[in-house]
Amino acid sequence: MVHRGEYSAGSLRPRVAAGFAAMRPMVLAGAGTELVRGGLASEFAAMLGPRRPTVALRVAFVDRHRIRQPVSTICAAIGLAPSTYYAVKKRERDPSERVRKDRELAVAIRDVWLSSDRTYGARKVWRELQNRGVDVARCTVERLMRNEGMRGSPLARLHQVEPVEPVQF
Repeated sequence: MVHRGEYSAGSLRPRVAAGFAAMRPMVLAGAGTELVRGGLASEFAAMLGPRRPTVALRVAFVDRHRIRQPVSTICAAIGLAPSTYYAVKKRERDPSERVRKDRELAVAIRDVWLSSDRTYGARKVWRELQNRGVDVARCTVERLMRNEGMRGSPLARLHQVEPVEPVQF
């Protein structure tokens, strides 16, 4: 019979590894001899941190080493589905219509923003684009300016100063 104090003390609890870094030996063991023979295991182990590497990092790893090993072997070793790898590569080759349009609009937005000496915000940039004949929604201009790090510059408000003594006529 197990007493409550023994269980809460941790002696009988199963050892659960915390985070992706604890999975490092399991991932590398699952890599098989191909990855170890290719010398890629140590490089991938160096890439592993306390968190699971992003898909972009793993795709870049496969790109760097696909000459030495088959894509399926590397993907199996690093925990990336081959279909994910090929889907990312397809998106890089042929981006969606929205991505292509956003790239073109970002160039036009940057042109307007720079011609205003970086003072125009999203509304004025949007208005200037409308004047130039570019049909785009204001929220799209806001999103693209935010993504590109473009911000308007607040100008000092002109305040009317009243005279000290009222003028007598």
